[in-house]
Amino acid sequence: MSRLFTIGYEGATPAALNDALVTAGVDVLVDIRAVANSRRPGFSKRALSAGVDERGLGYLHLRALGTPAEGRAAARAAGMRR
Repeated sequence: MSRLFTIGYEGATPAALNDALVTAGVDVLVDIRAVANSRRPGFSKRALSAGVDERGLGYLHLRALGTPAEGRAAARAAGMRR
């Protein structure tokens, strides 16, 4: 039977994320960000894919599962009202 794990990367380094994936026995990292870019070094699509590949893991970007532009805009607007 296949297992599904979820993981976030806030506060993590790319190495720590990759270590956690390997330790958990993950075979493929599925990136569900609508926009697979990051201001944080090592977490953009290309860098993340290369990092997991170095550990022998697969990478799959499923953009359609990410938050659409309207949702991201609403989240930013809500954060500005605080």
